[in-house]
Amino acid sequence: MHKPDQVSEHRILVLNTLGGALLHYTKALRDNLEGAGYEVSIATIYEPSQATGGRLTWILRYARMLLSARRMAKNDKKNTVLVTWPVLGYLDILLGAVLGRRAVIEFIVHDPEPLVSAIGYDRRSQFLSRRAPFKRGLVVHSDAALADVVKHGFENMVTKLPHPILPIDYAQSTRANDPKIVRVLGQFKPDRDVTALEEIGKSIGPGVSLEIRGRRWPQIAGWHVIEGFVEETELQDLLRTSDAVVVPYKRFYQSGIAIRSLEYGVPIVGPADTSLEDLVGHESPLLVSETDGWTSAIASAIQTDRDEVLMMVNKLRLESRAAWHEFVDRAGHS
Repeated sequence: MHKPDQVSEHRILVLNTLGGALLHYTKALRDNLEGAGYEVSIATIYEPSQATGGRLTWILRYARMLLSARRMAKNDKKNTVLVTWPVLGYLDILLGAVLGRRAVIEFIVHDPEPLVSAIGYDRRSQFLSRRAPFKRGLVVHSDAALADVVKHGFENMVTKLPHPILPIDYAQSTRANDPKIVRVLGQFKPDRDVTALEEIGKSIGPGVSLEIRGRRWPQIAGWHVIEGFVEETELQDLLRTSDAVVVPYKRFYQSGIAIRSLEYGVPIVGPADTSLEDLVGHESPLLVSETDGWTSAIASAIQTDRDEVLMMVNKLRLESRAAWHEFVDRAGHS
């Protein structure tokens, strides 16, 4: 394994195209790559909802980022460009041609079948992107995402890598609640499992307070729902003070909230046969299957010792660092 104290000659430029939504993800990615010994630079633009100008301005700013990356690649062959979110979906593979043949560029695809409206993932975009003059790489973080990218015809371009994760900061973690606080964090989407939440609300025992925080959530029996956007500092406080965080989805690829919960030493509860298995293990009592209900998984989460979460996070970080180092090193010599 590459030793963290050895600085590689290989340089990595991370283009964060969602400066607001993926700020924490990019921070974790940088920590992961620098821990593997790479020199890492970050370039950031903000999504239309957090910057002046609309979608077109966002795309033009992204094109300028790629041109800057091209100039960097001309000076040193050992450069890899990582794009945290393809602005135009699969069509980014075509746009990435501006870097020429020498640059190694990888696009991190979070939602190959978008959970919200997005461009560049339709069949025509897939067809055009598969015929790009220079083959580029795609990175996913879950088996479900890998299966969909392969289904779209990019099996020779895609690699599954672990989701980056930061170490637990015990100074920021305080779980001493009575009653215990179990939260759902993040905005409502059609793929949220409302039926599961209703079941939890009916069957949860005494001594547990259920709370939902995020935009567009309807009222759900048994839960204290506070609808509205959650600022980053408030989100940090909600994570820090939770005893468990529930990830109630019927369909999803990976969960940033699940990752961030573990970074605060907070156990997570969610459906089995999903990317959560990569985090907590296939046999974990924190996962909900057809035979094991949500309330029993929540009970297991509340009883989980924080040291168990610490060991879990340390293991995930080491595995992620090793996998990303192997991938970047291989890509740089291809």
